[in-house]
Amino acid sequence: GPVYDADLTEDGYLCYVSAGSAVKSELQLLDREQRSVFAVHGATRYFTGCAAAPGGGAVCAVSLEERDGAVSSVAVYRTDREDPVAEVDLGNQVIFDLQFWGKSWICALGEEELLVFNTKGEILGRYDAGGVTDFDLGGDGFAALVLPGSGGQTLGTVNAKGEELGRLALTGGVTDVSVRGKYVAFLAGQTCTIAGKKLEPWFSTQEVGSATQVQACTNGAAYLVSGRSALRVLP
Repeated sequence: GPVYDADLTEDGYLCYVSAGSAVKSELQLLDREQRSVFAVHGATRYFTGCAAAPGGGAVCAVSLEERDGAVSSVAVYRTDREDPVAEVDLGNQVIFDLQFWGKSWICALGEEELLVFNTKGEILGRYDAGGVTDFDLGGDGFAALVLPGSGGQTLGTVNAKGEELGRLALTGGVTDVSVRGKYVAFLAGQTCTIAGKKLEPWFSTQEVGSATQVQACTNGAAYLVSGRSALRVLP
């Protein structure tokens, strides 16, 4: 059946949600050898998104329920037990992505709000994300969001408490943004900029060619990607 979402941890664990043959949906977690180590067969849940923790000790999945409209929630599972250890109501919004920050924090981005919660289901932070057009949740405890601003777009970074770490107004718009480790890389106009998580720029180049995507690296480098090639940027 169709696969709705998948997530790969840096240490090689893979989770995915798919349509089930005898149930509404399924959540699977595979180890580094691609062996199934945990599964949930959702007889009453429609799983639409998922994320796994490093080490494979926990996994979570977004599900949709019909309750005065479509309501999203996240079920958090420990892989040594069958039932969820926590459930978090995400409200009446579409969830774009999920990401574990370490082994116990989870970031969920929806069309209206970014939420950070722990594997106990406790909300740690919220941030208004209405109008988000681009994002990357893969930072070391922070996310980057592209939001509408006066006269253009705004690039902002948000931590686990829902606090804004940095903000840049970019009148020419943002073509792409990527975060890894403590670094943010973004394409705006004909310039690639690499910055810290507070968006303090420390390197930029206009030698971007026809690149339309950027990929940050944990060592501070980045890759500029066009339709036919990738260029490594070494600050």
